[in-house]
Amino acid sequence: MKTRLNLFRNDIKEMMLPGVLILAYYIGMMLLFRRVCPFLMLTGYPCPGCGMTRALLCTLTGRFTEAVTYNATVFLWIALAVYHGVCRYVLMKKPAYGNVLMIIAGCLTIAYYIYRMICIYPEGPVMIHSDRNLLNFLKEMFIR
Repeated sequence: MKTRLNLFRNDIKEMMLPGVLILAYYIGMMLLFRRVCPFLMLTGYPCPGCGMTRALLCTLTGRFTEAVTYNATVFLWIALAVYHGVCRYVLMKKPAYGNVLMIIAGCLTIAYYIYRMICIYPEGPVMIHSDRNLLNFLKEMFIR
C-alpha cells in the first residue's frame, strides 16, 4: 500500500510544473483573448476536443445526457483514464496496449468531430465559430 501511495505522490510532484504552466497558459489566454483553445484562435472553428471539459463536468455531476450534447467521446476518455489509473496504482503494471488505445481514442474523437462538423455545425450547443482568428487576420492583411 505504501508503494502505491509513494508512486501517486511522485506522480503528483512530477505533474506540478506542467500543471502550473497549463494554469498560467489558461489564465493568460483568458485575460488576453477570452479564449483558451489554440485551434479556435488559429482557424475560428472548434477543435475535436471542443466541449470536453464541460462534458466531463456534466458527467462528474451525473448529467450524462447533457454531457453527450457537449462531447460524447468524454466517456471513452474517462474509461481510458480509469483503465490507466487501475493499471498503474492498483495492479502496479504498465497498461497493455496503452499507446494503441490512446491512438484509437484520438481517432474516434476526430471521427466524431468530423461527424459533428458535417451534421451538426454550427447549430450544436458548443459549436463556436469566431471570425476573430489568425487566419482571417492574415487573409484580410494580404488579400484585398
